[in-house]
Amino acid sequence: MANSPEASTANPPGDSPFDRLANNIWQVLYGLLAVGAALIITVIILWFTQGWRTFVLNLWLAGLGLVFLGSALAVYRWLSGANKELPAADLLRFLLLAIGGLAGFLTALLGPVLAVWQYSEIFGGGIETWRQNTRTILLCGLPFFVGLLMMFGGLMLGRNFERTRAGLRRLLYGYNAVLGGLLLFAVLTLLNLLAYTHIAPFSSLGATLDWTSGHIFTLEEGSREIIAGLKEPTEIYIILQRSDPLTPDAELLLENSRAVNPSLRYSVVSPDTDEAAITRLLKTYNIPSPGILILYGPPGSQVSEFIRREDLITTIPDPKGGFGGEQELFQGEYALVKALEYLESGKTHTKIYFTQGNGELEYGSGDRDRSMSQLISLLGKGNYDLHPLVFDKKALLNPKGLTDESGKTVDLSNDADLVVIAGPKVPLADEAIKALENYVKPTPGKKPGKLLVFMDIALNDGKMEKTKLEDFLGKFGVKVGDNRILSAGLQNPRQIVAVMKRDSRNPIARAFQTSTTTTRFAWTNARTIEPGPPNPSSNNAVETLMVVAPNYYPWAEENLAADPGELRAELIKNPDKLESKLSRDLLSVAVTVSQSSLPPGHPGLGGAGNDKPVMAVFGTSSWISNSQVGAGENFNLFTSCVSWLRERQEIGKRPNPPKPPTYEWKGGPEAAQRMLWLPGSVMLLVIISLSIGVWIVRRR
Repeated sequence: MANSPEASTANPPGDSPFDRLANNIWQVLYGLLAVGAALIITVIILWFTQGWRTFVLNLWLAGLGLVFLGSALAVYRWLSGANKELPAADLLRFLLLAIGGLAGFLTALLGPVLAVWQYSEIFGGGIETWRQNTRTILLCGLPFFVGLLMMFGGLMLGRNFERTRAGLRRLLYGYNAVLGGLLLFAVLTLLNLLAYTHIAPFSSLGATLDWTSGHIFTLEEGSREIIAGLKEPTEIYIILQRSDPLTPDAELLLENSRAVNPSLRYSVVSPDTDEAAITRLLKTYNIPSPGILILYGPPGSQVSEFIRREDLITTIPDPKGGFGGEQELFQGEYALVKALEYLESGKTHTKIYFTQGNGELEYGSGDRDRSMSQLISLLGKGNYDLHPLVFDKKALLNPKGLTDESGKTVDLSNDADLVVIAGPKVPLADEAIKALENYVKPTPGKKPGKLLVFMDIALNDGKMEKTKLEDFLGKFGVKVGDNRILSAGLQNPRQIVAVMKRDSRNPIARAFQTSTTTTRFAWTNARTIEPGPPNPSSNNAVETLMVVAPNYYPWAEENLAADPGELRAELIKNPDKLESKLSRDLLSVAVTVSQSSLPPGHPGLGGAGNDKPVMAVFGTSSWISNSQVGAGENFNLFTSCVSWLRERQEIGKRPNPPKPPTYEWKGGPEAAQRMLWLPGSVMLLVIISLSIGVWIVRRR
């Protein structure tokens, strides 16, 4: 009988697995029925226990169950005499081809249906939502790829019939084309999604590639160091309209920041579309206007800072000219780093006092060579609390004590984080020296003060004017030279080129040089500042921080009454005399003083390790004056010295205020249209050409 178990023995035995299965065709039928029934029963159980929560899963399982039951029905019809001319082994090949194709298709369809039906909020939530739900993305992508692999496996089973069955061959070729297209679509789609997640190595695909000559879309080195050094999780909300022209710039800035520090997360909260999120934030934080909200710290103990929209831009005259024309520039990087530094410091500003009254650089406006008003202006944009401090004898003898510009009494030991003495020209009062000694002296219950000292050349009848700071600094192991550093190799002999000492262990030196490059600083009117004889009873460690580059033939001239120009001209004419003038050792122009953690008499670690910074001393104040502070890295050097003295990590190049971008579109509307349509058209033409080529080859 055709439907008896013995019917399976009518097929000749073979060596393939299908031939062996054909000898047990009834067992195959029972297996298909069992699997199909089990799947349908599972669907019924899930429906009554889980309801709509597993609706998509139920559909998938029901589809698989119907595939297996349909396959069982096909086997039964064959056993009943239908299509008996088809060998049992070939029947099983067709069944596995159908099961693999249909089950694979249903499995592949499961991923997109889950994304649309169950996880639509995640997939429609944008980049930040994707990053927070990478497992869900993988959960939806996995069945899609598994389904395609199942379809591919089923396709391979039909290869035996390519040359014998024309209809099946056409089906296989169409099947192959659809499968190839789906695989390409899946790979491209998933790679684009994974590029915006934190999963390595896919996250590198989402990195910004900045091909502009000015690197206007790349974080500056100083910003990268500060963001990478954040110790706590950072959450940032861009509270701007989606249509706001600043929103794309803010997103790019924070995307670049997240690439540097993955613990930094951000999201765009638009007031016109995200009312619920805005309401939630308003209940907890002060949001006075559109801008950027920064939350720093672990959940439950976060501190916040808000950057107003107007602080994200700066206005400059339009470089194209025109009366009254202005151009807005995005300065979000500058504002972001400032806010992050403020939060990391515990929301405290560094209070700096600048002494006045002894011939120092003017705190306010004045001669561009003897004023530091531009430095004050630049520092005012950062997290600094700046005050001038009259430090002459009259102020020190005032019964009320020292006072700031508002008349408020100043207690240096408790109020000042740092005191700057910028190039005094006259002797300081004994009371001033005593006040400085008390300020820097460590006493129980009081941290020692920090000093930033600039020793200028002050002449009196051709001799160096003593300011009394020389002896004060000598107690800390600092030797101030009675000389002027001149350069025979520069047109202006008073000019020098200073660089960091190559073997210095100080963080400032390491920040401004690498193994192959070093930052050069052009200064004028400098004198030598070098480590003095060690004090056996002191544990102060003095290290040379900066030296004069020897490339320009510098020397330390002790004849201060001589004209520098005439000295240079004379030495150029007499090479032997110039050779005798040149120093055999590098001329030190800046030193750092640290309180060593090692016993007295030990040289310490030069401001590295556990040494506590005390002061930094420079042989000129010219580089912080209005004429030079904006040149090169002078301002960054000053802020790095402040950070080192405050034992903070923001040492090195800082983000500079924004400059106008240097690019300009010179093409017309036709060129813009070509840029828009040409790449896509070429890609489409290439794909069509390859497809036609494959079709022609396969037809042969």
